[in-house]
Amino acid sequence: MTPERQQPTPAAVRRGRGLRTTAGAVVTAAAVAALLAAGAARGGGVAPPPTPGAPLTHEERAELSYAEQILIARCMTAAGFDYQALPVASGEQRDFPYVVDDPGWARRHGYGADLRAAAEQARQAHPHQAYLTSLTEAQRRRYQEVYQGTGQRQLSVQVPGGPRITMDSVSCLATARTALYGDLATWFGASTIAENLRPLVVPAVTADVRYRRALAGWSACVHEHGYVADTPAQLRADTGAPERARAAVEADCAVRTGLGVLARAVHEEHLAAVSREHGDPVRHLRDIQRAALPMARDLITREKEAPCAHCAPR
Repeated sequence: MTPERQQPTPAAVRRGRGLRTTAGAVVTAAAVAALLAAGAARGGGVAPPPTPGAPLTHEERAELSYAEQILIARCMTAAGFDYQALPVASGEQRDFPYVVDDPGWARRHGYGADLRAAAEQARQAHPHQAYLTSLTEAQRRRYQEVYQGTGQRQLSVQVPGGPRITMDSVSCLATARTALYGDLATWFGASTIAENLRPLVVPAVTADVRYRRALAGWSACVHEHGYVADTPAQLRADTGAPERARAAVEADCAVRTGLGVLARAVHEEHLAAVSREHGDPVRHLRDIQRAALPMARDLITREKEAPCAHCAPR
């Protein structure tokens, strides 16, 4: 049922409590620029302009994730283990880094707690959990080594101001990603940095005068609905009202004031600038991912035609 909008009566006005969020470790790596350039040179041709292309859709990312699972399953099966590849849910799981701006989604899921709980429940109930439990301690240790590696041969990216991030280059995970994305070192360098630029981008977006202007309009809008909140974080922290009611107001006002559309545009602008400062891993990663999509779709089609053809015999 769609909740009714609250009328802005004095008794309904609530003061949103501030919600402090941590941006996480700042992750950049100037050293990866040379690696990315070398990877582009090996591919031949002239590198495209140094600005990220359009981000992949949720469905495209889901296709890549599922294709990776199929390739991991083949590798694990060849090593004598059972590993079932399952499609990645691509419908309702959403990411709203600045403001929820899908009113229908907000009315169905609030801030997504139900979706997270359902995903965890499905993970716990998956038959593969029972399979892992059935293995002996030695078998589980070997399973993990085959899947993730032994730590003896690793790729490494030093994060300035943060940790050194590593990945085994000999494992089923590495085999799958090499098959899907090509040069593993190039993919690992680009993905590690690109996926950790948000701590550098978000502060730039929230300080942008265009964002702050739209945010002020959003704040005035939620006040009309009976809430006092300067930011979406404050509205989410106001637990005095039902979650879905708050989320619906947040989304309605994000659409009405244009905050959602503007936030995404400003985010992409600042992401492009930050990415260029660090070897442009965002553009490289998106190029690598888009190049992998035809293979991913072919793998998924074949998997649907002959499901579990790679599964280990029972």
